Amino acid sequence: AVAAFRHAVLLDPANLRTRYFLATALMDSGKEDEARIELEKILKADPRSIDARVQLGFLYGRAKRYDEAIKILEETVNLEPKRPELFLYLGTALQRAAQYDRAASVLQEGLSLDDKQKDLHFQLGVVYEKQQRFDEAVRTFRRVLQIDPKHAESYNYIGYMFAEKGVNLAEAVELIQKALAIEPENGYFVDSLGWAYYQQGKYPEALRELQRAVNLAKDDPVLYDHLGDAYTKNGMAAEAIAAWERSLQVDPKGPTAETVQQKLNEARDNQLRAKGGAPKAEQK
Repeated sequence: AVAAFRHAVLLDPANLRTRYFLATALMDSGKEDEARIELEKILKADPRSIDARVQLGFLYGRAKRYDEAIKILEETVNLEPKRPELFLYLGTALQRAAQYDRAASVLQEGLSLDDKQKDLHFQLGVVYEKQQRFDEAVRTFRRVLQIDPKHAESYNYIGYMFAEKGVNLAEAVELIQKALAIEPENGYFVDSLGWAYYQQGKYPEALRELQRAVNLAKDDPVLYDHLGDAYTKNGMAAEAIAAWERSLQVDPKGPTAETVQQKLNEARDNQLRAKGGAPKAEQK
């Protein structure tokens, strides 16, 4: 498709619709830098192209160029202030830039145009969770489920939040199982279930699910951290060490890295003690 659209653009460079199709084909092929260049060309010729603006904002966000993403999406909302989905795109960019207060107010503004927009509610729930507004987040995800009872992400989000806090654990398991009934092969949902079992003290069940989660989901440091904890509770120290090492390999500077490193150091010291050696901290 890329080659065909490139050829069409060569034949008619002023045809912005063809250039837009080229940009989306490039995005689908993972050639995001090239797609960005084509979208920027479209906006030079037609600054009011909403589709090009939205896609460009998305690509800036993917490249962690959040200021540019926010700027272009703010301009887009100002061009079309009655389209709720544009508030969703801007709110999402603000959330990814960790500008949570602004994100919440933009998403709320979008919902004032149409309160039935489940994606706006869901993104607002995510923002509330990031702000540690726990009850409001739960209420907002439940609102998504009123609109769409098959919204797997919302079941999982509430369940995982309960599991993280160690509250309502029976309901957490029930909610996550509902998410898994909709998406049985979702590794993140399986991780949530394993973590809820872990918090219930059901360590063999937790280990079974967390092993399955790391096989289903792409490398994620949090999943390996959870797996290390479950191995520890099941008396499998060597496997726990391997899981935490993998967590740090995947993301050595991530938000969980410091805690994982502490657990890893402690587990290695315990292993040394068990073999009759002195831990590093005690060696002179």
